[in-house]
Amino acid sequence: MRQGPGKKIKPAFVLSLLLLLCCVSTTPALADDGPHRSQAIEVEYTEHYWWVVRESDNYVECELAVEQEDVPTPEDIYWQCGWETYETWMSETACEQEDPEQMSSCSGFYFQHVGEAKKTRVIDIELPPAIIQIVPPKCSSLNDQSCEAIPRLKFITDEPLPNEWITQVQGTLNNIPFNCEGNSCEIQLRETGTHGVSLEFWADSSFGDSSVHHGGQIRVIRREDNSSEDDSGWIVDFLISADSSGPSQGCSQIWLSFPPPGDPPIWLANPDQAELLETNLPLHFLAGMLIQKGYVEADECDHYGLTEDGYATQCGLDMARDEVYYWQNVYDPYIIETAGESGIPSQLIKKIINQESQFWPGVVEHTYLEH
Repeated sequence: MRQGPGKKIKPAFVLSLLLLLCCVSTTPALADDGPHRSQAIEVEYTEHYWWVVRESDNYVECELAVEQEDVPTPEDIYWQCGWETYETWMSETACEQEDPEQMSSCSGFYFQHVGEAKKTRVIDIELPPAIIQIVPPKCSSLNDQSCEAIPRLKFITDEPLPNEWITQVQGTLNNIPFNCEGNSCEIQLRETGTHGVSLEFWADSSFGDSSVHHGGQIRVIRREDNSSEDDSGWIVDFLISADSSGPSQGCSQIWLSFPPPGDPPIWLANPDQAELLETNLPLHFLAGMLIQKGYVEADECDHYGLTEDGYATQCGLDMARDEVYYWQNVYDPYIIETAGESGIPSQLIKKIINQESQFWPGVVEHTYLEH
């Protein structure tokens, strides 16, 4: 039976890698916290009153007020009566004396219900905020198509509260204000250059507040494709909080920088299937660790298939080849999952793990030599 790493545990070094990437990058604040809607409502409840009575002399040790219909809990006694009463209650059993004259020998407590009352309290209910989104034009980088002319940018909104509505859409494009009455808006875009221009937008509600103020950048450039005149036209890219660009734009979002026009390089590819992320690299450090830890037997090789530095020799690598292939791909499902959560391309994550540890989970820092 293979003794490889467990498949149900996300490798710690994948998470550590992402933490490192997040720390060294400059993460933009692409949106504010948004409106904090709430509504105060009055709730009625019944409060029950109990006495904690000493069995020996019927002395009322403590008075309790609880909301449940059942007797108070030990937690109620602790918080309302104090530690000493709680400790006595927990350590003493109910008195079994039936003769009232012998009750004085009892050292515990009993409950007595003494009344109830209707009360009200005010609580705050969180309400959903107004929403505004961009409708990506057909020539956005999401659709891999171009537009013959520079398109218009459309905003759609939603007010989830009944009897409330979106009054207007506002924003700035390249620091120039725009405003549309009602619950939708379209603005004409213009060529921006490769670095893009700033974009901010939000929706105002009749409730008296507005949606999240989304911000970031937008780029409108001519498509560079000399293979066919039919492929020429305009491409729109977004780096904004309301953009549904997904993980493929993760690095751009993190570093607030548009990728070069055209297809991304291979190392920024983001396959969503483990089979497409598979590699079969001759990893001498990984093979050496597998031999040292007993996952691979290399007795047939000179020096047990290891160099003085602990790397696998060619013979050791040949003996460990199947395990090396397994170990360098066993984390692929987790890498793809992490890529989806973080927006960092899976190919980039895997290449960095290979560079830093060659997929051996015991490496917590760069301890092996370049091979």
